[in-house]
Amino acid sequence: MKNKKQLIYLIRVALFTALMCVSAFISIPITVPITLQTLVLFLSFFILGGKGSAVSVFLYVSIGALGLPVFSGFTGGISRLLDITGGYIFGMLTASLVYLALEGRGERIGKRQLAAAFLSQLTLYTVGTLWYTLVYADRGSVGAVLLVCVVPFIIPDLIKLALAFSIAKRIPRQ
Repeated sequence: MKNKKQLIYLIRVALFTALMCVSAFISIPITVPITLQTLVLFLSFFILGGKGSAVSVFLYVSIGALGLPVFSGFTGGISRLLDITGGYIFGMLTASLVYLALEGRGERIGKRQLAAAFLSQLTLYTVGTLWYTLVYADRGSVGAVLLVCVVPFIIPDLIKLALAFSIAKRIPRQ
């Protein structure tokens, strides 16, 4: 029975890695593209938990770093991780680790997990925006950077969070 649970868990992690890859291709191209990746990230939090989510995102980043075109715009490679949006890619991994620390393992999906996912999203914004600011410091003031890197994504990401929470409550968590 334990081997079956482990196999199902590994299949779910692999599935979310694949979904993360596919979700990067569906985007609205602006300075920092809006993709469905945060929806998949939130779903991975709620369905896989923090550990599975972190493994899935780590695999996604690794696949992309190897050069496979899994990042937005059908791109991949180390250079993409070091470009203007690289901080947001690493931010997804950091967000998974924050979720892992806050989720309350073994609990049913509820307010605690929703709050953990929200704080994880704030972590993603922070890591990505700091990267953007540090690497591309000539982009302007903090307010200007926030207007480009965070403000346009707040409402879409809150909608994605609510949608993921609603979907995940209907799917049994292993």
